[in-house]
Amino acid sequence: MSLIALAAAKSAGVTTSALALAGVWPTPVLLAECDPAGGDINAGLLRGASAAGGLLDLALATRRGLTPAQFWDHTVALSEDGTVRLLSGLADPAQHSALTPAWPLLIRMLHALDLPPPTGSAESDAAAGWDVLADCGRLSPSTPMGLLGAADLVLLVLRPRLAHIAHTRSRLSALRSQIAEHSDGPPPELKLLLVGTSPYPAAEVATALDLPVAGVLADDPPAAAVLAGLAGRRSRFERSPLLRTAHRVAADLHHAVHAVHDLQSTAGDQDPSEGDIAAEPVLAERP
Repeated sequence: MSLIALAAAKSAGVTTSALALAGVWPTPVLLAECDPAGGDINAGLLRGASAAGGLLDLALATRRGLTPAQFWDHTVALSEDGTVRLLSGLADPAQHSALTPAWPLLIRMLHALDLPPPTGSAESDAAAGWDVLADCGRLSPSTPMGLLGAADLVLLVLRPRLAHIAHTRSRLSALRSQIAEHSDGPPPELKLLLVGTSPYPAAEVATALDLPVAGVLADDPPAAAVLAGLAGRRSRFERSPLLRTAHRVAADLHHAVHAVHDLQSTAGDQDPSEGDIAAEPVLAERP
């Protein structure tokens, strides 16, 4: 499995981007809302219908101990076949301090989702090694840097506008240092995920920030409104520019991160059992 973290120096539609990518991800995927400012998907797209406890309840459960199967009790299916699931975020930003002691174990869990949830879906129950897209929102002092440091890839989401480029550039040096400080091995690669193609093309943004562009999503307000649960027809969304570009970006990202894992596995650089969550042991927060 792979863990991809998405964040932004300036509000740029991180949640919309993560949702669009998760919806078309080539293999089973968990979308984890890890933004300390709170999650939007349950109140927006799901209209408050989810009964799953989400990130806060999962963090509290680690204090009591939980089995890997119980992890999935805190998630909800976003797709009919169960291969896209959501770990919803905080309902109140004031709750983020409760996550602090639980983050090390939560990160281990997110990095070892080798057991499928008991959905009853043939596709989902046959799947192992779920990928994780972690929506970390706008960068702030409360951003879980341990999660970014443990990721296989960190995507900085921005619009190709001067203000977004300037905010991103101003954070890069400190962000690189923080990620390296929280990485057990080589820090993950930083790449850009652009929303829109104007006024500056991707090549110019990449040059300005000295970072590669992983992909470009369409700046598509009507489709974004559907994902936010605000308005729009689902049939039109399925044919939207946002979804068309998300298909291409998701395929490219999936290929890139899994190609690295395949190379590491072939070279014997990684113990395939390292960090896995076994089926029987009970997990609990370390004292």
